[in-house]
Amino acid sequence: MIVAADALPILERTRLESLAGELDSRADALDFAAKFLNLLPRRISAITATVEAGEAEAAHVALVSLAASA
Repeated sequence: MIVAADALPILERTRLESLAGELDSRADALDFAAKFLNLLPRRISAITATVEAGEAEAAHVALVSLAASA
């Protein structure tokens, strides 16, 4: 089953709350989330471009970068 990207949640509230607890700061967690969302379109564009160009290694690096920050 294929799910449209816009149907998927970008941020899960429980994960954001967990991050706030780990950082002992809701403001820092929200700042991290804002930066993540700001960078997301650029990261998705990089993934799309490398996949379309058939650059498997570059696509892998871009995907790992996104996954590591998610």
